[in-house]
Amino acid sequence: MIEVQLHTPDDWRQFLRDWSAEWISAAAEEPDRQRIPAEVVESGWLGYDPATEEVIGAAEQRLGTRLPPSYRQFLAISDGWRNTSPFIDDLLPVGEVGWFRDLNTDWLRAWAEGAGTDQEDLAVLLGDLPADEDEGEPDVMFEVVLMARALQISGRGDSAVLLLDPDGAGPDGEWRGYFFANWQGALGGGSPSFAALMRSEHQTFVRLNQPAGPTLQAVVEQTGRARRLLLDGRLDEGLPLLVQAREYGLPLAELLDAQAQFLLGDSSQAQSNLRMVFPHHHPELATDRFIASEIVPLLLGGHNEYHVTNYRTQRTDALATLLNDRVADPDAPITFADPQFDAAARHARELVAAGRLDDAWNAIVAALPAWRATSQYALLPAGLIADPILGALLDGPDRKERGEALLRTPRDR
Repeated sequence: MIEVQLHTPDDWRQFLRDWSAEWISAAAEEPDRQRIPAEVVESGWLGYDPATEEVIGAAEQRLGTRLPPSYRQFLAISDGWRNTSPFIDDLLPVGEVGWFRDLNTDWLRAWAEGAGTDQEDLAVLLGDLPADEDEGEPDVMFEVVLMARALQISGRGDSAVLLLDPDGAGPDGEWRGYFFANWQGALGGGSPSFAALMRSEHQTFVRLNQPAGPTLQAVVEQTGRARRLLLDGRLDEGLPLLVQAREYGLPLAELLDAQAQFLLGDSSQAQSNLRMVFPHHHPELATDRFIASEIVPLLLGGHNEYHVTNYRTQRTDALATLLNDRVADPDAPITFADPQFDAAARHARELVAAGRLDDAWNAIVAALPAWRATSQYALLPAGLIADPILGALLDGPDRKERGEALLRTPRDR
């Protein structure tokens, strides 16, 4: 699995060294955007000197609490950090961390007012008034409650901060971690620890930058293993590996997982995957025959319609041409990239036309084991999903069952 373990000081050192190298690699590709100081490039280190136990202890005394174990472990390696993602510019040295309510009182008040928080409840959250035990917990939006009690461990980046929540610390002493931004949607459940929060930030960095380095190499290798397992019909083994790989933004993983998610009935996730790759990113993939004939039709409609419409009406590249051709003739049958399967698909369409839907489905199932992948992006004959005739075979109440049956069929052997 890709996920790095952060249990020991050596784990942290290796993780942070690799992350530093990846940032420097990304900065070399886009130096104006990344803004990496010269001393970081020279040293190969995005961090700082370690915090001593005395320094950490002084911060804990100031804050009135013991800091969670994985955060303490990190501080003993580096007292602060530079960029974690494009949205967070720095982790503060432990001597500068503080309660969000103290460091960003105006930000908290603005959120509280926007959420319609009662002024008395807000005063209780800020510690200006004692809580009334007879009243119970105030009815306040969770984000406001979190802002009032959380420890801010980063500077204020793109209207975003990293927070640690001391409430409900686990038996291991860890606090939940959150990436919190004014512009984000639902806050979600956060990360179970500071270490997990740092892994999440690193994942975001890799997803948005695709830097050369050990992480991306591991993602590529895991994606290859997942694809082979899925081609062998080993869905339960291959899909979890692929889902994890897609979170790192590798276009190959996004496209392979989109095909699986469409067949498993999660069109929203599938469209999200495609949106990460197309239309503005990697339009050159449209020169791949499988992508051009079987994936591009999937871009039309759904959550991607706004972006696709703007793209195809404003651009003149190969992807825009393919999209416009499909819009001009939306009922055109899909031409499958594998010629042998394409012949079987034509026969299945004839059976559909004759009203023999079950026979058409059986023809597709019978042809699948002999299907050959003509592209590294091919997981199965994905054109089945968007084909105006054969797509009906996957649109009924048993869509997920049929889709799963296709995915469990060994193919490309």
